[in-house]
Amino acid sequence: MADNNDESIYPVRDPDMGPVGRALIINVEKKRRNTGRDVKKMKEVFEYLNLVVEEPILKDPTANQIKEEVIRFRNKIKQEDPKSFDLIAVCL
Repeated sequence: MADNNDESIYPVRDPDMGPVGRALIINVEKKRRNTGRDVKKMKEVFEYLNLVVEEPILKDPTANQIKEEVIRFRNKIKQEDPKSFDLIAVCL
């Protein structure tokens, strides 16, 4: 069992203090079917971890569209106070 000074432990605020971070989920179905179920499960996990989840409406996005969406997400986060969240996740 690790002690509280262990560098492998990453502190995350108490969920009662509000969302702990942001998550971006981009669904790419080109090579796989039924990815909607995967997205739903990822969203459930991120929400359980108290992250605010964004799911842009992109139907089989191109690489450029994905890049633009990640940049938009990054720019949105940069406008917020960095102390307002502890975690950021981006999933394709």
